[in-house]
Amino acid sequence: MKSLLMILTYFPPVGGPPVQYVLRHLRYLSEFGWKPYVLTLRKNTYFAFDDSLLDEIPKDVFVRRTSALDYAHIKLLGKPEDRIVTDRRWRPQDTPPKGIGAIEFFIRRYLLIPDGQIGWLPFAVPAGLELIRKNNISAIYTRITPFTPSVIAYLLKMLTGKPLILDFSDEWVTSKDFCLRPRLRQRVEISLERRVVLFSDFVIGSGELVTEHLRKRYPEKPGSQFVTLPHGFNERDFSGIKSTSPRDRFVILYAGSLEPYDEPKGFAMTPKYLLEGLSLFLRERPDARLVLRFVGHFPDFHREKIRRLNLERFVETPGYLPHRNIPQELMSASLLLLLYFSSTGSPRQLPGKLFEYIRAGKPVLALMPEECETARILKRANLGIFAPPEEPEAIKRSIEELYSLWEEEKLDRTPNWEYIYNFEHKKITGKLAQLLDKVSDEYTHR
Repeated sequence: MKSLLMILTYFPPVGGPPVQYVLRHLRYLSEFGWKPYVLTLRKNTYFAFDDSLLDEIPKDVFVRRTSALDYAHIKLLGKPEDRIVTDRRWRPQDTPPKGIGAIEFFIRRYLLIPDGQIGWLPFAVPAGLELIRKNNISAIYTRITPFTPSVIAYLLKMLTGKPLILDFSDEWVTSKDFCLRPRLRQRVEISLERRVVLFSDFVIGSGELVTEHLRKRYPEKPGSQFVTLPHGFNERDFSGIKSTSPRDRFVILYAGSLEPYDEPKGFAMTPKYLLEGLSLFLRERPDARLVLRFVGHFPDFHREKIRRLNLERFVETPGYLPHRNIPQELMSASLLLLLYFSSTGSPRQLPGKLFEYIRAGKPVLALMPEECETARILKRANLGIFAPPEEPEAIKRSIEELYSLWEEEKLDRTPNWEYIYNFEHKKITGKLAQLLDKVSDEYTHR
């Protein structure tokens, strides 16, 4: 069996879609002849934790956790430990504050390049070298975002010559908020991305548009070295769960955490316009048996909006739930909800939750442009209903139409299961294993 070093910032007990994606790979890699060795952080300050995911790490996976000069932890020194760090996110509307805040702002904006995990690098590189030498590692794998692990992987390949697979779960220098960073920082990060992409053996895009975008951005790299591997879903997670849409109330479900702001427009995944559209609908139908349910971290910023619109009776926010509960939540809803950054967001964006949504087989109200890749997948799955993301009146009309269909028991759709099962994660891991086999064989025969 060959050995794979996986450099991962987000790993249990951290929760969220990035962790679920790599856990699915870990479940199946051994079936394709690969033993994973995970290099990760001893402590993390991500906004969501799910201790139940620790039980999902396969017993044969070796995990090495190291320290880090983590900016978020330094900032919290002397304060009570908190498993939910709500201010961990860089907010695009930030303006330079005064006093101590100005120092923090300067550090965050100008010194933490490419991101706040850069303090992990001096610990991760020596640990990675040790793992490679002691365990006869055949290949290196890492994911973007965050971006620091790609720099760590780049250095490890430079020092050992081991083949590297770089997985873009999100874009880097063409992401929606990159243009808001200081110009000098932009130049440094553009150079870093170019180095790691050109030095890697394969570059994975999370969707066809991302892959094609990267292929065009780096024409000097052979096109065959860019491949697409979507996030997918794990069929095991849905085993034994039946679709049980309630008839006594119309449940609209959003599964995922939200940012604690909604401005500047186009840079925040916000429920603002949805809530305004819902309020318009309820003015005409105050008797509606409707519940809008947000499962995930739900900031107080949005609770105030709910209160202001008098929607408390119609909105449920149970908070962050263990991932094992999510398939049941999806299968128990009447309608699933997808939010998009806005019409100014990248058409290449593919939220990880999309694939569990389509596996649930429920209709999906997607607040997004119909030209984006997410919409394309929803259309092929025969599950998407679309409305402009920033137009409350249009959103109100969509809710009105869907509620009427639910009342008439005509809401359900016939999913394109043949297409949907292309995203079953064991198949995706099998394709990753094929890439690993190819690069390791080429390395052996050099």
